[in-house]
Amino acid sequence: MFGFENQTKYDSCMPLRAISYDGAVYREQIHSKKEERYPVITLVLYFGTKHKWNKPQSLKDSINIDKRLLPFFHDYGINVFNLAWLTDEQINSFKSDFRIVAEYLRAVRIGKTQDWSRQKIDYVNEIVDLLRVISDDEIFDDMADFIIEVQSKKGGVNVCEFVQKMKNEGIALGRNEGIALGRNEGENNVLNLISKLYAAGRGNDVERIANDHEYLKQIMKEFQQ
Repeated sequence: MFGFENQTKYDSCMPLRAISYDGAVYREQIHSKKEERYPVITLVLYFGTKHKWNKPQSLKDSINIDKRLLPFFHDYGINVFNLAWLTDEQINSFKSDFRIVAEYLRAVRIGKTQDWSRQKIDYVNEIVDLLRVISDDEIFDDMADFIIEVQSKKGGVNVCEFVQKMKNEGIALGRNEGIALGRNEGENNVLNLISKLYAAGRGNDVERIANDHEYLKQIMKEFQQ
């Protein structure tokens, strides 16, 4: 049996939690009438993008234990996957929509949210919900109508279309306002600003600059756009 623990934040008690979950399943096997036993494996999926998991990854590092007892103590390690730090090879090995999530987390970590693959999203609503939770960004809530429209017309949506939709309000703002730098340059500056805001975890500011020109100028000054 595989168990998944989805973590957006560190938890110093994770080894204790994991051993209690695994132990509960082993206890069920004791009381089961089936003679065959099976292993229980817990995987901790860490969605953080600023720092790698820096809390204990073993039972020994989670508790205070007298050194004299160490020869009799059996340690218990946990399997932590820092998703935002996966390699290209690891990400490309995913065949499901989870590859999109891993790409998103890495893009946020390195500040290149404009770079995406053209992979088709099979379970769009589920991916939207997951990205909204791990990013705490309300812009994903506004994707529902777009998803329904594209799915009805094309039977699916790819990542590039998905991300472009999130940026459309910013593009339109740059086009309509002119940004004093000229039409094309204005659009590019707003796009760059949006990418920087997402990389900084400030998705809520993207929605605000689309409706508040003065705030847009303030944010552009902050990022020296």
